[in-house]
Amino acid sequence: MPNVDAERLPDTIRLMLDRFSYFIRFLDGRKRIKNVDLEKYGFIGGARALEITVSKRNGSYHPHLHTILILKKDLSMDQVYWNRFSEDNTGRTPTRLFSEFDLLLQRIWCLLILRIKVTKENIEHIAEVCDYPDGFSCRADLTNGKYSEVFKYALKGSYKTDTL
Repeated sequence: MPNVDAERLPDTIRLMLDRFSYFIRFLDGRKRIKNVDLEKYGFIGGARALEITVSKRNGSYHPHLHTILILKKDLSMDQVYWNRFSEDNTGRTPTRLFSEFDLLLQRIWCLLILRIKVTKENIEHIAEVCDYPDGFSCRADLTNGKYSEVFKYALKGSYKTDTL
């Protein structure tokens, strides 16, 4: 999500949580996107945590979600696609490539937040329907059993990783 000021933060959080429920409906098949196969990911369930960081530069708020999605095993999550989120302008992290699933997340999430109808055409031509040519920054990584990594920022200091 783009950063927001304090006045818009509560509405932005409500929007994010509402839209996340729509996103889950797409993943679990209760809501479909014509000619987009999300069932191949085999969604079983998930959990989410809201984190809000504050910009030291201008005091704006950056609400974002950390989630665990339980999907079918042995999915191809090959990270071979480059987009504008691949480069870190600060130079702190290396170039990142994305999977097909990442690209779908980025575009579907953006359309949902902007309340633009989620269609195959809008997903494929997102730059033509909004000001975010690659959607919003989202990524999916395998946990490899390290589930605490997903929520460690949202739960700062409230648990020991070996007991979570």
